[in-house]
Amino acid sequence: MSYPEFVFGGEVYYATSDHCGYCDGKKDPMEKRFSLQSFRDEYLKKQSDPSYNTKYEILPKSVTMGCHVYYFTPSCYEDIMSRGFRRSGTFLYRPDQLRNCCRMYTIRTRLSWLKPTKEHRHTVNRFMKHILGNDKDTGNDKKKSQPFNLSDLIRFELDTPKSKFHTRIEPAKATEEKFQLYKKYQMTVHKDKASDLSMKGFKRFLCEDPFDGEALGMTDNITPDFEKMNSWRAEKLKSGDPSIFGAVHECYYINEKLIAIAVLDILPNSISSVYFIWDPDYAHLGLGTLSALREMLLTEQLGKEFYYMGYYIADCVKMKYKAKFSGEVLDISTEKYIRLDSLNGIIDDGGLIVSSPSSTPDAKIEHQITGALHGSLDTSVINAAEEIYGMNGGAYENAKEHASKIVTKDKFLKKLQTPSDDKVWMSRTSQMFELPLVSPGLIPIWQIDDILSSNRINTLFKGLRCYNSFGALSPFKYTKGNDPRKYQIIKYLRLFGEAHFEKPGVILM
Repeated sequence: MSYPEFVFGGEVYYATSDHCGYCDGKKDPMEKRFSLQSFRDEYLKKQSDPSYNTKYEILPKSVTMGCHVYYFTPSCYEDIMSRGFRRSGTFLYRPDQLRNCCRMYTIRTRLSWLKPTKEHRHTVNRFMKHILGNDKDTGNDKKKSQPFNLSDLIRFELDTPKSKFHTRIEPAKATEEKFQLYKKYQMTVHKDKASDLSMKGFKRFLCEDPFDGEALGMTDNITPDFEKMNSWRAEKLKSGDPSIFGAVHECYYINEKLIAIAVLDILPNSISSVYFIWDPDYAHLGLGTLSALREMLLTEQLGKEFYYMGYYIADCVKMKYKAKFSGEVLDISTEKYIRLDSLNGIIDDGGLIVSSPSSTPDAKIEHQITGALHGSLDTSVINAAEEIYGMNGGAYENAKEHASKIVTKDKFLKKLQTPSDDKVWMSRTSQMFELPLVSPGLIPIWQIDDILSSNRINTLFKGLRCYNSFGALSPFKYTKGNDPRKYQIIKYLRLFGEAHFEKPGVILM
């Protein structure tokens, strides 16, 4: 039996929120909240002249798009994640890089790229000394001129009695012990209220995942082999082994006390850090830095290529530390990764990056989005963001023109002509909107027009099934008639790109 690789459900969400979990709304409004200089200039004009008419009179909010996921194969999620998405439990999301208050760039690295710093050395040595006792010397401080060897951590863990320190990779299941550590961490580090923290919320956030298809009748799933995963220190494993895929918790113990939990997705070609919880009583050990270094080692030992660290925000204190681990960030508009040391400060103050292959970018329309990565850029970057998305960019008029063409051909897609682009800018409260006509990383409207005009739409969706008007699950076929599913499915297409729908999947409407 052939099973789907993804099962999505319900609406595509596009929402603004008054609260950003990263900057807390505390960024300098005159400098860092707007993605482009032309937007900032408009805002400043309004501040100096209240009679000036502009939609950029309100500071940007948190703007998120996404959908619920009932099932993903690990390889399917890895593909989506590598192109800018993250998951919170079973909710899949990414920011609108144009309108969001923070530019959140997917960041990935690998051990061979790491340039160890004094902080890395001190963190590792401090941790080893704490485990062995402050009166003991790890040996690494005797000859500081020797190169720092991160793999010493593996030998240290193999040689240290488990009663003093050990970690264990296990299923991402909730326990009272884990919840109490989570609650302590959230209240101390993130200042959450105890009344806002519950076991149910903990399970939804850090224990639920979309990789188990058993509830949908997909019983051929491979069960993760945790014994094999936990052998990573002693031997390097093969990357393609499907028994080392899945959502896991790596639990850290000192003197048999749970002091940290790394929530990880172990995927076919990568490891993704979902969240890290640590006991505030051990803050002096720098467990966040230590865990990232260990997870880079784990990535290599499990035979994976990349370690994904979530989102990098260059002007956010909470998130910019990730640059200490080297790596590259995703330009979601061109589906290319860019080495951090090639960015020349473009994103340091919250700027939007849209890389251009030309030293004098003249293309004013959005790039094609295929849904497949286009390699990496290792040279200095020319930024075309203003030319495409700025006040005088060409993306908006081009999108309106093609939306009109689409509706002329198929009147049942008329919702495409009621864009939320301006409404999002002018929103004073948290609201839900339709997907905008223009947003970096969404399939451009001109490309949707091309797909419909060339009749590629049904070829593209040949592996897609969804419920029809009779409540039966059947292959989806695009027609020009009044089918309420069409607009919703095109929203999914815009969100994820063409290549994603080459895989067999199901959409529950």
